[in-house]
Amino acid sequence: MLDAFPEWREAIDAELELLAAQKSVWFKKSLKNLSAIFDGSESGGVDALLNQKPPTAFPRLGDAQFRQYGFSVMSGLIATMESAVDEK
Repeated sequence: MLDAFPEWREAIDAELELLAAQKSVWFKKSLKNLSAIFDGSESGGVDALLNQKPPTAFPRLGDAQFRQYGFSVMSGLIATMESAVDEK
């Protein structure tokens, strides 16, 4: 969603800020867990993304490229969530 629909970015950011404010404990725990699971392109979180990728998705990306792409997108989500916590 973050990468495929850049026009939704502002709405996603606003919703994350709202969640961070309304569900602070849950949001911070989710952020901590995501940060731990996606701590690098060889992490368990990226393994899970790769294992769930349908064969027809991202056909031009090899596994190593997809790992980097997945890690990059999730790092962006984590950074957005960190900003939402800081805004609160």
